[in-house]
Amino acid sequence: MDSPIFYIAAVLAFAPALALMYALVRKYTYPYTDHPYFGDPMFFGLFAVGLIAGTVMFMVYTYIMNAILGIILFSVVQCLALVVVMNLKRFRGHSESIFYGLAFGLGAGCATGTGFIYYIASATDSLGDSVDVAGYAYLFIMSLSMLFEYSAVGIDIGNGIARMLPCSTRPPR
Repeated sequence: MDSPIFYIAAVLAFAPALALMYALVRKYTYPYTDHPYFGDPMFFGLFAVGLIAGTVMFMVYTYIMNAILGIILFSVVQCLALVVVMNLKRFRGHSESIFYGLAFGLGAGCATGTGFIYYIASATDSLGDSVDVAGYAYLFIMSLSMLFEYSAVGIDIGNGIARMLPCSTRPPR
C-alpha cells in the first residue's frame, strides 16, 4: 500500500467512530461511575468483531454493487449479521447488550466506511484522476451515514436483545 489513500480513508472513518464512542459511552464507565454499566473488554471485543464483520460485508458488497436486488439484499444481511451476533445467549436479557450492540455497530460502520472511501478514491485514482477536497468531504459524509446507520441498528437490536424481544417492536407484557 504505497498510496496514502488507505490511510486517509482510515482516518476519515475511524476518527468519527472513536469520537462517537467517546461521546456516547464515557459517562457509563470508569472514572465517571464506580459501577460501570458494561464490561470494557467485551465492548472493545465486539468493536473488533464489528470491524471484521464490516470488512467482510463490504467485500461482499463490492461484488454485488451493480445489481439493485443485491444491494437491497445486502441491507438485509447487514441487519441479520447484527442480530446473529447479538442474539448469542450471553447477551440475552442483559441491560449492557445495548452498549455491546453500539460497539458492534460502530465497528461494522467504521470498517464499511473505510472500505467505501478507499474503494471510491482508489477507483478514481486508477482512472488517472484524483479526489479533491470536496470529493473527500462527500466520501466522509457517506462514511458518517454508514457509521450512524450501523450504530443505530446496533443500539436498536441491543435494546431488543436486552428486553428479550429481538424480532418484535411491540412492548413487553
